[in-house]
Amino acid sequence: MLIEVYSDGSSVMPKRPGGYGWLIARNGILTFEGYGWLRRADNNDAEVEGAYQGLIAATKHYGPKQSLVICSDSRIILGWIDGSFSFKREPKNKRFHEVRLMASNLDLKTRWIRGHSGNIFNERCDELARIGRLQKTG
Repeated sequence: MLIEVYSDGSSVMPKRPGGYGWLIARNGILTFEGYGWLRRADNNDAEVEGAYQGLIAATKHYGPKQSLVICSDSRIILGWIDGSFSFKREPKNKRFHEVRLMASNLDLKTRWIRGHSGNIFNERCDELARIGRLQKTG
């Protein structure tokens, strides 16, 4: 069984509202999705929140022992998750620590997806993140 967690973030300016989106595909079929609003977020804040919420949902629905692949168009987020990139804003973002801790306890792989290249799940996450950003700002 292949469980993929797609995530994305949306922000137009730091310190302005942001949004995130995530979805879970099981064997190539969309099974769950969600989005949310962030009061103040730059794009990386929104991206990491999307990854976090997607991983939470995947472990809730499929269990913590399930092998997962997290897919994103953000190489930075994937690098933070797999430890290949250092995170220089640690005091600013506690969610980063939560994602890293979660990733270290899961059978988790990362996969980069080129943004806006027609991948239906990545495009849907982009749409969900935008919906999340606009949900409180109209």
